[in-house]
Amino acid sequence: MQQLRLRRRLAWQCLTPVVSSKSAATAASSASTSAATAFNKVASISNVQGSSYATLASSANLSTSKAASTTTSYATTATSDVPTTYSLAVAANSTAAVTISNAKTTVSYASVAAQFAINATSHSTTNTGAAASLKLANGLTDIITLGSSTTLVQQVTGLGSFAGDSYNISSAAYVISQSTNAKDWITVNTVNTSKESINYVFTPEYSGTYYLQTVMTGKKGAFLSRDKSFTASSNIITIVVTNPAGNYTTQANTATKTANSYAEQASLASSAAQIAVAAMSSYATLTDPTASYNGSLANANKDTANSNAVTVASLAAVATTNNSAAATAESQGAYSSAASFAAVAAGTLSAASAAALAAQSASSLAVSYAAIAMLTAASTAPNSATSTYLASSYANAAQSQA
Repeated sequence: MQQLRLRRRLAWQCLTPVVSSKSAATAASSASTSAATAFNKVASISNVQGSSYATLASSANLSTSKAASTTTSYATTATSDVPTTYSLAVAANSTAAVTISNAKTTVSYASVAAQFAINATSHSTTNTGAAASLKLANGLTDIITLGSSTTLVQQVTGLGSFAGDSYNISSAAYVISQSTNAKDWITVNTVNTSKESINYVFTPEYSGTYYLQTVMTGKKGAFLSRDKSFTASSNIITIVVTNPAGNYTTQANTATKTANSYAEQASLASSAAQIAVAAMSSYATLTDPTASYNGSLANANKDTANSNAVTVASLAAVATTNNSAAATAESQGAYSSAASFAAVAAGTLSAASAAALAAQSASSLAVSYAAIAMLTAASTAPNSATSTYLASSYANAAQSQA
């Protein structure tokens, strides 16, 4: 008898994990598919910076796939032994959690890799009498947060020699150029020096993806040799600048959704006021002074609700327009414009919120005054239309609360 009870208890404990092990296998499979999809999009990236993150995504994707397979194996193992079934179910849930975690890591690395996927068109490819390199200073990363900075090292190499004597720089101009769309370049820093290596501190004003290249031009000299001109073009370094608030497209989109939500709330409030006043006008005779007075208040608040709803709709339209503009500007690398458009979209929210609340308040008053006007009319100038409408309203209210 005690053995039977023990078996029943174990069976009951096992029931939930068995059911959830199937769900775990499904969740693990879905996560593995998402990870594989994310990795496949960046698997062919060939540039040095992007491929390093793609490699990390590949490793995480492989771990995800293995964990998903293990989860499925645990979930589909057939056994009639209750304790064993329970243990397999617990193991399936555990490996499913690992799968999901690895999948998130894969997607994260793939997302970063994608930001380094574009091979920018070089500002200059000329190398005459020297070579140049551009790299991150030791310990620094190519992904920074807006408001921080990173340091790049510009270096001239391959100056050569004359009659066994190495050339040294007599004078040189280090010119750093920057691109935000991988093709159009602007000069952001120029330093005249005779050094063969100098640093450039990159401190961006806006988030986004930046491409940087340095071109050195100058003269070099050696013992018993006249100065010779040289030009050296470096490799391109990509720097991704993240924004805690999200990119400008995301910021503008979030603001637009919020503004549209306010517009919907104000519209519903205005409609409620209009319906209440329309019913009052249709079903009540407002000859009594009190009824008439409340009717006028109902109309005034209805107009206020409508006016505020129109205001919110206008603000939402402004947010929508700037949302599209922000997305276009950001996709073109015009980060300053994108930030401005996003700020305008976000700037509508305070006024939109206030107007939506005003619309709701006025709507509530309009409905209340309309009800008072109708009740007063029903007692001072009764007619069947008013009585029928009020009776129907009370019945509907009672039914909705039942």
